[in-house]
Amino acid sequence: MSLTRSRLGIFVFSLSILFIIESVSLFAQSEEEKCLAVITDIKGDVEVTKANNDKIEGYWGLQLFNGDRVKTARASSVALIFSNGSLVNLGANSNIEISGGNEFSEQQFQRSENVDQAMIGNFVSLALKKEKDKEVGVLAGLRSIGSVTPIEIISPCNTSLMTNTPSFEWQSNIQIDEFEVKLFNKDGLVWSKKVTDNKMDYPEDAGVLNFSETYFWRVEGESMLTSYKSEEYVFSILSRQQIEEITQQEESIKTLLNNNINSSSYHSILGAYYFDKGLFEKAIAEFNIVSEKNPNSAIPHEILGQIYSYMGEKDKAIRELKKALQIKE
Repeated sequence: MSLTRSRLGIFVFSLSILFIIESVSLFAQSEEEKCLAVITDIKGDVEVTKANNDKIEGYWGLQLFNGDRVKTARASSVALIFSNGSLVNLGANSNIEISGGNEFSEQQFQRSENVDQAMIGNFVSLALKKEKDKEVGVLAGLRSIGSVTPIEIISPCNTSLMTNTPSFEWQSNIQIDEFEVKLFNKDGLVWSKKVTDNKMDYPEDAGVLNFSETYFWRVEGESMLTSYKSEEYVFSILSRQQIEEITQQEESIKTLLNNNINSSSYHSILGAYYFDKGLFEKAIAEFNIVSEKNPNSAIPHEILGQIYSYMGEKDKAIRELKKALQIKE
């Protein structure tokens, strides 16, 4: 990712260290510990019997290991992504035992030649984590010690983008009649525009931004003769080649899921892929959808906490971690 961090002290704080996405390889683990599959979509009643015969209710993001058994009830279904890159769908009144040598029927098995194992690994790396409830609990209990900024940037915020004409959005907790949006690159001010709203489409009279370049922006305003400035945030425009590649992979993911873009599996894989490409805001949008579709799973909130932490959004990261703990209680 090409984001320039030297001007953003917000990127450096202890919370991020613990919640940066783990670079855990499925194949670096011992056979006994290896996570062989992860639940990526679930509807109705799904029972998981662990290898030690403990029975638990299935949920989105649950890791499955050798010897675990998955069983669906009437009018229920579940989708599993395996570490070998295969996606398996189980319909009602079905069951499967997880093992390294699983073989699947054509009705159960899906694969797209254009969606390689690395892409599947992107999602599994997000979902694959050791139990950190103690650490999460401590961090979720933290409070922001910084002062509230009257003008807060919403988007784009420390992310990569696929467009060179982005829109801008912010919010203010005080009355400000007119805002001034200022955009910079490494050479200085690119343009500044005054608006009365708290969002702005890319100005038609400004030259389009360059692909493969990083920009900084902030919002300024006045209230009762006092001037205010937001913090300065950064975004990078991807190269044309990167954008083309991502567009192709988006279509490949749709193919993998048989164009079922309403499934949690689709949003899970797509969100993880966006994160891998530095498209953090797009990744957040996808995992927010996953969270809405799976309100009883804490893992989507933990993933959102990780992404916000990576972006330097401490308060939002803590908020998501608190939601995760509430679900686990």
